[in-house]
Amino acid sequence: MNRLIFIGKAPLCNLRANTAPHIGSFCFPLCWRCFGVLIGYIGLHSLSKVVQPSIMIHYGWGMLLLLPIALDGYLQYFKEIESTNERRFSTGLIGMMGLRILLNHI
Repeated sequence: MNRLIFIGKAPLCNLRANTAPHIGSFCFPLCWRCFGVLIGYIGLHSLSKVVQPSIMIHYGWGMLLLLPIALDGYLQYFKEIESTNERRFSTGLIGMMGLRILLNHI
């Protein structure tokens, strides 16, 4: 619950203001990666309401789309290569698309 005092100052997920979108001095409560995940989920959920349910994407594509977020996490954790905000957003977006595809196969 202590994280709530950081609303508007830092994202709640990692408490690092430099990794989150800003409007003026207000810092969003989600970092760029979490924001990409949210946009990916909303976008694919909306798309699944429009596209015929009989059109299924092979689960292999879902696995493939999860690779960028896994690789980015590996590089940051084991190789100490700092990710950029653009990479955080794109890997979050692509990773959620992959996860959504996999969840459609369960």
